[in-house]
Amino acid sequence: MNHRSRRALALASLAAGVLAAGAAQAAPDFQMPFACNNVWVANTWDGHSPANSVDMNRPAGGGATAGATVVASAAGTVQTSMYSTTTGYGHYVVIDHGGGWKTLHAHLQSRAVAAGDKVKQGQKIGLVGNSSAKYDLAPHLHYEQIYNGAV
Repeated sequence: MNHRSRRALALASLAAGVLAAGAAQAAPDFQMPFACNNVWVANTWDGHSPANSVDMNRPAGGGATAGATVVASAAGTVQTSMYSTTTGYGHYVVIDHGGGWKTLHAHLQSRAVAAGDKVKQGQKIGLVGNSSAKYDLAPHLHYEQIYNGAV
């Protein structure tokens, strides 16, 4: 299954769950939080917190994960850009895309945006890292698509 097929399947599944919950707001046209033509592996597991969040890293031979550029999945306004010592997120960015939709990007090595900044889809927002003060992590991007508070 190629990148576009996986993305379409994931978005269709998410949209079905949202519609089943009675929501009428369509999701933004999310892209992967990396530049096109990059290969990334996305994983989650039972017990991942929060449920339905995804960790992304490069496959073996796919280039360095640490320091890779993270981009906005869709246009929006940066709601949060900070370092947390209590959540396990380390450096993280939350973007409000409107209509109840947000994305969260965590464990960043560094952040390239500040709260209140307007961002375009594909704009650099930070670099992949392992900045959690709570957990000893290999470099990866922890990513969440959030609709009305639910991941």
